[in-house]
Amino acid sequence: MDLPPADLQKEGKGPSQDLLVTRNGRRERLSYQIVFGLAHRMWQRSNYAAAEKVFGELSAFSDRGPRAAIFLAHCHSMRGDYAACSMVLHNALPRDVYSDTAARLHDAFVFWKVGLYLDVKQLLKSLALEHVELPSLSLILAELLLNSGAKRQSAHFLRQAIRHDLPTGAIRLAADAALKKMEDN
Repeated sequence: MDLPPADLQKEGKGPSQDLLVTRNGRRERLSYQIVFGLAHRMWQRSNYAAAEKVFGELSAFSDRGPRAAIFLAHCHSMRGDYAACSMVLHNALPRDVYSDTAARLHDAFVFWKVGLYLDVKQLLKSLALEHVELPSLSLILAELLLNSGAKRQSAHFLRQAIRHDLPTGAIRLAADAALKKMEDN
């Protein structure tokens, strides 16, 4: 599935706007939430190059907060572009609002890339609990916890992401799908 950034166009106004996407050679009109979900699945499969393109486009939607930008930064880090990761985080999480969150999250993403998973878990848990208003943090942490076998903790942070996103928010939908999949297995 390929969603080239040049073919992702905003249509309409407000949170219910659709995006015009080319997928498998066909033009489709999809909601922001659906496109985010597709990018999230790419990210889950470690297809960071493709996810980076889509999250890059989605992060341009200023009415959505830093949700996509946080995933974009993680993709940059996993591809070894730590400067881009830092820049995205510092732009998305201004110091006057989020204190040192951008720097701490950058550290967590770099630690993830180099395999220091205990440090990543500790930092992400701290950030996710400190900033429940950023449900992306809970969703990312839940994925890491699930991959390390901590299914119960993962479910806790998926529920936290669901509770703290908008009722029809992209993070909520992705977290809900991940929780249902986990409960089915």
